[in-house]
Amino acid sequence: MIALPENQLKEMLMRAGIIDDASFELVRTEAERKNQNIVDIIVSEGVITRDYFYLILAKTLGLERVNLGNTEIDAEMLAKIPEEIARQKRAIIFGKDEKGNFLIAMEDPTDLEVVDFMKRRLNGPIRTFLATDEDLNRGFLLYNKQLTQDFSKVIEESVQETLRLKARGALKEIGEDLPV
Repeated sequence: MIALPENQLKEMLMRAGIIDDASFELVRTEAERKNQNIVDIIVSEGVITRDYFYLILAKTLGLERVNLGNTEIDAEMLAKIPEEIARQKRAIIFGKDEKGNFLIAMEDPTDLEVVDFMKRRLNGPIRTFLATDEDLNRGFLLYNKQLTQDFSKVIEESVQETLRLKARGALKEIGEDLPV
């Protein structure tokens, strides 16, 4: 999540009419006592949903927001960055727009180091979007889904080849060629 200074977070929440000054101080004290993030306390107490917070945050910072639960992720684009790097950078490529920009969901689109890394790695222009942890985790699951599909395909091809050889009556060949 984007780390906002406390005074900027307070101003943003007050401007949106979510909390007043006294309530913010109570939440801040509670967050310190529990050693938690102020936003986590506000969300857990039902004052605001996490999605609504991210919408306000995006609007306040002039960022675009993406919900990967409602957005189709292009598997070909996803594969352009290995899962390990995507997890490390907390960024997922989910498509390409009509202008040729790579569309990237990020935990912190204000992180210029990650933005520059993506531009260099993809060797092209990018468009960044603010995404929640849950959104990014949905994208990370697609890496595993692709791996499972690839493994299933290998098994299916192996079974088909075995059946073809069996149909030809080459039982000895089958025994020798069976995968371990």
